[in-house]
Amino acid sequence: MNKKSIYTACFVLSLLLASLPICPIYSEIADEGEKANKTEPETKIDQINLQDRLKKAQDLGKAISILEEKIEETQSSIEDKTEEIFYAQQQIDQEMVILAEYLRSLYILDQDTHLEIVLKNNHFSQYWNNLEYTQNLGEKTKEVLNNIQQLKIHLMYEKEKLEEAKDELKALESSYKLQKESLETERKTKEEALKSTILDIEKLIIELNKMGEVTLEKNFPYFKKLVNLAELAGGKTGVRPALILAVIKQESNLGSNVGTGLFPDDMHPGHRDAFAEICQNLGLDPEQTPISRKPQSYPGWGGAMGPAQIMPNYWEFIEARVIELTRHNPPSPWNLEDAFTGCAIILARNGANFKTHEREFRATGIYFAGGAWQEFKWYPEQVMLKAQIYEDLLDI
Repeated sequence: MNKKSIYTACFVLSLLLASLPICPIYSEIADEGEKANKTEPETKIDQINLQDRLKKAQDLGKAISILEEKIEETQSSIEDKTEEIFYAQQQIDQEMVILAEYLRSLYILDQDTHLEIVLKNNHFSQYWNNLEYTQNLGEKTKEVLNNIQQLKIHLMYEKEKLEEAKDELKALESSYKLQKESLETERKTKEEALKSTILDIEKLIIELNKMGEVTLEKNFPYFKKLVNLAELAGGKTGVRPALILAVIKQESNLGSNVGTGLFPDDMHPGHRDAFAEICQNLGLDPEQTPISRKPQSYPGWGGAMGPAQIMPNYWEFIEARVIELTRHNPPSPWNLEDAFTGCAIILARNGANFKTHEREFRATGIYFAGGAWQEFKWYPEQVMLKAQIYEDLLDI
């Protein structure tokens, strides 16, 4: 390169360096870095929120729906990032064309010395116009360089985000596949359980027929009414409706057999006064009102009342709570809603509202035999079997 070219290059370079705002470029880099730092915690928060949503999902089907939604969202994000990268690259290409044109113009100007430029122009003012043009050209070249640098930083940032989105999509698809496999396993398990339940139902029907019980479940309008009452009582006490139905099924075949006992012979003396008072409040004749008979196969007394077969003293103990929940005053042990509610209250008092097998088993045992319930485990065993069948059949 000759001295003329060197001088001209130094002149143009000095113009560029003198006016080039270094800080804004670093500021742009810092801004992009700040965006990246902000995005990383946000991504982690999104992942935590996703895991929290999956944990709260009630079943695998809900979890799969959440994952499908997240996969669709991530795929959309990938498409947006890809489009953003495409346009950023187009902008860079356009800026490179402009830069090449400016550099070509600077190169042409570089071919003449300042003296030659002066001599070529008729007036000295034209020299200054050409000099100002050169300075403006240098400014525009600097601006284009700035734009290219910022676009490249943005392009690099978008490419990093694209790779992160692709990794996230890969992880989501892997999780989705596992959830689908788990759902298929659960479906097969439920199918097997359903087959087993059907066998249990058949066994129960055989047992009920042997016991001579009337299977009122076949009378669907009436049975549906009982289901609604169980749901109503369960909603107020926290006890599973299926368990309430099972107890009343066990006690009175869903209200079809409230006892053939006679007052006062079949009733323990300690309950007789309470029973007489209950009947008086309801306008009933104690000697004509049905109660359970004395058991023949084990020691004890009869005297239990209504579909839920509750003893008189205990009915008086829970009566205020029954009134509170049903708004019936006085409530009647022979009224279906009152009986279902009373049954649920007793079960809840003994822990059935916790809805664990252990607490329900114990509560139903106490319902039948009080503190001596462990001597009569056959009772809660039968009740729990019926409750499971009702749960499966009615989805309650």
